[in-house]
Amino acid sequence: MALFKLPFPGIFSILVDFINIKAEYEQLQAVLDEVHTESENTAAALKGLEKRLSDISLLMKNISAYQQTKAVYIQYKKAKDKEKFLRGNESSIIIHEAAAKTLQAARNGGKLPDFKSCIQSIRS
Repeated sequence: MALFKLPFPGIFSILVDFINIKAEYEQLQAVLDEVHTESENTAAALKGLEKRLSDISLLMKNISAYQQTKAVYIQYKKAKDKEKFLRGNESSIIIHEAAAKTLQAARNGGKLPDFKSCIQSIRS
């Protein structure tokens, strides 16, 4: 015979179940917080990589434009009648000068990477 009788016999098991559910909820919340933090860190890293990829892509575009228009620009510099040569090749000369200016700014006192190293940088 029990010394003490609970007013509701199942109340103890309900309280135990509630405590267990609360503990499981807190564990789940901790896991969700960890996943959320990892997700934010991954998103920040991805944004950094996207920026780097964009910078490399722009650098590659300017290197390519510079290389493709270099021969025309050298001919322009050697031409006796620069105005006449300019009229016939104005777009190539403008593209070359813009690419050269952009590359000079990107160089920032150092040496620019070549086209192949830019491609390797993107692949890695």
